[in-house]
This record gives sequence, structure tokens and C-alpha cells, in this order.
Amino acid sequence: MRTNAITTIIIIILTLCAWLGAASSARAAWHPAGPNPLSKWGAAVRPSHVWTHYPRPQMRRKKWTSLNGLWQYAITKRHAPQPRHWQGRILVPFVAQSALSGVDKT
Repeated sequence: MRTNAITTIIIIILTLCAWLGAASSARAAWHPAGPNPLSKWGAAVRPSHVWTHYPRPQMRRKKWTSLNGLWQYAITKRHAPQPRHWQGRILVPFVAQSALSGVDKT
């Protein structure tokens, strides 16, 4: 239940970032987080080279924009106001718990 709430909060904050144009932050600051080694595919991930395909090819839409890339984030309590300060950058589509997100927070 707590993971779903955190995921919902992250999605809401990422949506707010899109509206505010925060996605244009410096891309060079990202790197995988955590001490675990990455697979050869994980090692090839870069903010400029994230999953670019439509997530469900069998349900392809005519108009679709990928929001994958580097975003600013803040993990807050549910229904909290927009934070004044961001906690860092996250590489979408990876979850905050993933090393590839650049966050690696549980």
C-alpha cells in the first residue's frame, strides 16, 4: 500500500514538472545509483537514450509523446503542496527504487 502511495506521489510530481518545464534540467548530472553492478543493457542507458518505443505496440496510438528522460523529483506525503525544493533528478521510466533511476531510494 505504501509503495502505491509513493508511486502515485511521484507520478503527480512528475506531471507538475512537465507543466512547469522542469524537464529541461542538465542531463549530464545523471548517473546510476547504488553499489550493485549493472547488466550490459543497464550500463548502456543514458538520459538521451532511454526506452523510446511505445510501451504497448499492440495498442499503438496515433498521437503519442514519450515522457521518458531526466526529471526533477521530490517524494512527499500524499496531498502535500508542490515542494519548494526538489530532492534531485530521476530518470523516467525507472522507479525511484531502481539504480537506473539515479535515485535508488526505498
